[in-house]
Amino acid sequence: MSMRLSDGFAMADLEKAKAKAQADKKPLGFIVVWGQFFNTPSNSRDGGSTAALVHFYKAFHENLVLVFVRHETELGLVPPAAEKGISGPDQGGYAPNMAVTDATATEFIVEIPCRNKDGPARDLIYAAGAKKINDWLDTHPDAVTKDITR
Repeated sequence: MSMRLSDGFAMADLEKAKAKAQADKKPLGFIVVWGQFFNTPSNSRDGGSTAALVHFYKAFHENLVLVFVRHETELGLVPPAAEKGISGPDQGGYAPNMAVTDATATEFIVEIPCRNKDGPARDLIYAAGAKKINDWLDTHPDAVTKDITR
């Protein structure tokens, strides 16, 4: 699979992403990316950043509204709730990484790193992140219509 910038919202379209998240009753997933991650075929089971982005997409695109944050130019544009995860202690020093917020981008839910692992190792990391999202959803029952799974 090759990821395209159009597979998620751009930071420039954050208000549209928030409107969609609110309408769909889904959290927002802010994924930090580099431009070279796009338009390059990759398998989500492989190691490396491009594979991790494909893996993030496959694991979360149905249950989150994804927003791509360009590392090169947009890190300073994310809402404070997303910043908490993007620069949080668990982000691991590798991109992509993801900060999940509520649909309004005002409440931080969880940060999910990729930690430069391959697909099977990322499965564990992403499943732990999905559990935290589901735990949050349990206390916000109107936020989304179905559980997050791998």
